[in-house]
Amino acid sequence: MIWYLFRHGTTFFSKFGIPYGPFVKSASILPEGRQQAQKIGQQLKTFQIDAFFTSPYKRCRETTDIISQIINQKFLPDPRLREQEIIPKQESFSDLTERLNSFIIEVKDRHFQSVAVCSHGWPLGILIALLRTGQATKADLKNPPTGEIIKIQI
Repeated sequence: MIWYLFRHGTTFFSKFGIPYGPFVKSASILPEGRQQAQKIGQQLKTFQIDAFFTSPYKRCRETTDIISQIINQKFLPDPRLREQEIIPKQESFSDLTERLNSFIIEVKDRHFQSVAVCSHGWPLGILIALLRTGQATKADLKNPPTGEIIKIQI
């Protein structure tokens, strides 16, 4: 199975390293984020992909809406791909890892040959670690670069 993972397009918050705070669900991508989405769409267009998933947060939806126009496929929102919940309640690292692992298990059980996933920095860091090694640590909470596809074959 092949996983094509990518982060949403650049936002004001991600560009300047500012916490999203109350805008965690509603932040929009910048014009450069639109260009990144177009680049990813052109790349995804060259692959045979069975299923497409995205975080339901606005910046991921905007990114995948642009990609969908290029590849003529819709992304299904999955709440497990959302950013880590730190406001108003704390979501523990193990909670984050557990929900992302449940996503991986469900996708694997559906026997797709390949999937594309749009999410956020920390969730992608955890997904990458879980797919590559079967486990994740807090050291995996890294922000992958925007505008790039991370391909993992398992």
